[in-house]
Amino acid sequence: MSGTEIVVEIQDASVSDRGKGITRLDPDSMKRLGIPSGGIIEIQGQRKMYAKCLQSQKENHMLGILYLDGLIRSNAGINIGSRIYIKRSPVTKARTISLAPLEITSFLEESEIKVAMISFPIIQDSNVAFENLGEHVFFRILETIPPNRPLIVTSDTEIQIKDYYFLEPDKKSDDSEENPELTITDEEFTEEEFLQIKTNFKI
Repeated sequence: MSGTEIVVEIQDASVSDRGKGITRLDPDSMKRLGIPSGGIIEIQGQRKMYAKCLQSQKENHMLGILYLDGLIRSNAGINIGSRIYIKRSPVTKARTISLAPLEITSFLEESEIKVAMISFPIIQDSNVAFENLGEHVFFRILETIPPNRPLIVTSDTEIQIKDYYFLEPDKKSDDSEENPELTITDEEFTEEEFLQIKTNFKI
């Protein structure tokens, strides 16, 4: 059953599920996938993304509806109302994860982030959010070991926090020459795109 794919319609997750790396699905669809509560699914959007799948709440038991928060939708390149394929996915334990904040924020210790990410499914070059002092702060997963595959964070995973400044593409070369310690994303990730991620996260 692990290779079974089903088509689902995307709807927004509840406020309480935002930023937790989880999605919800009706029991019948979970049974078709052969996935237990807490299993990991592959979300086949413009980019493959991964989430822990839990049973949808009783009042939301609509067949074939997948509830995703705005951050997972943004990472996967999909919108509310999109119809996509999902399937059960194996994951590997993460040995090391390097993250960097996408905005200037109150500092979070590696230990705090690690606690928040235990059993959290992640993949390199995606964005994650953590609650800090009543607000969510956003980080980019820069590197993982093993690289470029779906991973699950465990108590043995090493978490590394890197310095990161949000730069427009035309400023990257000059600023990086002045400050070789600066961590810069490999892709052209603009401030407008980041603000849209924050907006989508709260919708």
